[in-house]
Amino acid sequence: MKPKQIVCAAVPILVLGAWVAPNGSVRTLRVSVLGRPAEAAPAGPRAPNGTAPAPDGPYRIVAIDAPGSVGTLALGINDGGQIVGAYADTAHPECLTTLRRCHGFLMDRDTFVTIDVPGAMTTFAQGLNDQGQIVGQYLDAAGVNRGFLLEDGEFTQIDAPDALVTSAEMIDDKGQIVGIFDDGPDPSLSRHGFLLVDDDFSPIDFPGASSTSHLAMNDGGQIVGDFFDGHRFHGFFLDGDDFTQLDVPAAAETSAEGINDRGQIVGQFFVELGGQPRGFVQTGSDFVPLDAPMATYTIAEDINDSGVIVGQFQSVGGTLHGFVATPNPQASPRPRR
Repeated sequence: MKPKQIVCAAVPILVLGAWVAPNGSVRTLRVSVLGRPAEAAPAGPRAPNGTAPAPDGPYRIVAIDAPGSVGTLALGINDGGQIVGAYADTAHPECLTTLRRCHGFLMDRDTFVTIDVPGAMTTFAQGLNDQGQIVGQYLDAAGVNRGFLLEDGEFTQIDAPDALVTSAEMIDDKGQIVGIFDDGPDPSLSRHGFLLVDDDFSPIDFPGASSTSHLAMNDGGQIVGDFFDGHRFHGFFLDGDDFTQLDVPAAAETSAEGINDRGQIVGQFFVELGGQPRGFVQTGSDFVPLDAPMATYTIAEDINDSGVIVGQFQSVGGTLHGFVATPNPQASPRPRR
């Protein structure tokens, strides 16, 4: 079956080097927190006495907060260091929870660009490749969740065949897209992954799983994600036709969120069911936890070929921040096996 693809009229939403405000005005803004440790950022978490601990772990973590936002998620990074994600503005602080009235963004160095699908109630930019093609999801005016591809300033709508919900999650340098779709009202029973090559959809389902979700892909065609076995979530790695289950040692649940061309995998795990997530980095058979300083939870969303990780964390005050984690050459990672 062929996907329904609609190219929206070109509109000047994406203006490189500027931030497009929701009201349509354009102004250049710099990110004041970039290059500063997350624990020292103005909106970031701090120790109870107001001091900031030194970043002495295997990664140096820097907070990302979109200008004027009250919550930011960093969801994808390419090899050029460009980052995409979503943010909540002051008019709709609840959007990252309700998924209504959020804005997508592209961050290039220290400049943010807002990404809003025309007419959409909310937009999430979730993945991008080294050519600058961006994929994500949006909620249209009728309340239908659809995927999108943004290329050269034009949006292409992506709907999986017979789907009630579609989300495009990652795009590789060949333009191949992975994502998820729901073909029923209960995502725990009706969620599937997909691979979109040109205009051909191929479903991806972990064998025997109730649902499959959170797909990401590298340029070698290797895919990661998670699946629900009816009781709990597990990560998976797909190479060709071969699935491998991924579980952080001693974790109650695991979700794989991103993979680079070196085969490094990032994601989140739960020490106990119903607890708060922690991030992880898997290199070979080694798992290294990734926790933002003074955070109540951390999720690693994507990793580029330089080993730079993006994700999200919640500060002790309850605010959501994006982050960039750069390998710290002065520290030795302590793996979990």
